[in-house]
Amino acid sequence: MIVYHGTTNRRALNICREGFTPRKPSNKVWFARSRGYAHHRARTQARRRHDRPVILRCEISLHGLKEQLGPRRVIFKNGILAVDGKIPVSVIKSRPDTYSPRSPEEIAAWVNQVLRIKACKGPGRHHPGIQRLSRWVENKLAHQPDAAIKSAELLQLAKQWIPEYFQKVKVDPGTLKDSRQPRTISMLAQKGTAFNPPEDPGSSEPSSPLRAGSRRSQSEDLSGGAETRQRAGVFLSGVAASAA
Repeated sequence: MIVYHGTTNRRALNICREGFTPRKPSNKVWFARSRGYAHHRARTQARRRHDRPVILRCEISLHGLKEQLGPRRVIFKNGILAVDGKIPVSVIKSRPDTYSPRSPEEIAAWVNQVLRIKACKGPGRHHPGIQRLSRWVENKLAHQPDAAIKSAELLQLAKQWIPEYFQKVKVDPGTLKDSRQPRTISMLAQKGTAFNPPEDPGSSEPSSPLRAGSRRSQSEDLSGGAETRQRAGVFLSGVAASAA
């Protein structure tokens, strides 16, 4: 029976050396008949551990496993296989470096994860480049089921067929991590924004038209107040003269 195990790249490398070992809290090893479900689990774990998702394709004899570990320690229900015990490396039929997404949805998710962008801002499953990548993977696996499709090879094709998303991003083929430069300074340089130093406290010239306008308004308020007080004094003196 062909089943899939979704995990992270670091854990997959360890599994390929030592085999499957039950881990807490469930103390079981989990497999799925659905590759999509295993891929979903792998993406969730990779996001939590800041790693890349990996799916291990395994061939397990359900009958032989029950005879070896006991029927109560091997549970298969609704397409999910839970094993309470160690499983040897020999059941693995694909290695981490040979894994690659196949469907347009999986390839789009893989590209967006490599670029570290949200799905709404990256290429979707209907993108022509994503569709072309999916067809390429399907055709290669159809003619060579055991072909090794490395991530570096898929990354190179993605750069060719989705160039608009890789123009300003450099991705390491080995680690699939990008090196981004700070964008603040470059954006300011592109916009031609100049940096204005703070005004010298001893300078009498205003640093901006806004500040100059505010100073003019203050002087106008002071002159207007003096004129009002002068008019009030003339009016009071006239009242006092008429009363006398």
